[in-house]
Amino acid sequence: MSSDQNSEDFYGRGNNAAAGRGIALVVVAIAVGLAVLKWGLDDTSTAGTAPAKITTTTAAKTTTTPPPGGVTTLDPNATASTSSVIPQAALRDPSLVAVQVANGSGQNGVGSRYSTQLTTANYVAKKAKTGKATTTSVVYYKETYQQEAVVVATLLKIPVTSVLPVPPEGIAGKDEDLMADKPNILVIIGSDLVPATNG
Repeated sequence: MSSDQNSEDFYGRGNNAAAGRGIALVVVAIAVGLAVLKWGLDDTSTAGTAPAKITTTTAAKTTTTPPPGGVTTLDPNATASTSSVIPQAALRDPSLVAVQVANGSGQNGVGSRYSTQLTTANYVAKKAKTGKATTTSVVYYKETYQQEAVVVATLLKIPVTSVLPVPPEGIAGKDEDLMADKPNILVIIGSDLVPATNG
């Protein structure tokens, strides 16, 4: 080959063919890069939700770590090496939570005072009722309202250990069913929240 023929490469192809292959390669690389950016890194379909399960498995042991806001539960029918995480729902706005206060303290006006405190915090406070006399304040919640009940208990300075699910048989007050108005949360104020009077 002479130096006049340097428009062809070693295999006999022209420079134009090599340039065409180079451009095609660049176009393919850009298309792959855009596809990775669009579909490979797009996590908007899971935004705001906790992962269903995070599990690390070794030959002898399985460790499950709950995501933030998740609750670890064990499947009673599963083998010892499996567990699952139930994602927690977002905390409801107080304006969407109906709270019934029942006065079990034995002092007049206590139920209304706590109902007003809840209304001020933007909860839907039902008209206060009279509960059976009790020394211990309790916050009961309907299914799926546990997180909100903990917030209500904290607001009213009731220990979170006193936050319980509504029992299946309901909760009777002094003269009526305290769940009759269908609140999401029921707060029974006991004498533990009423300041002692000197007398």
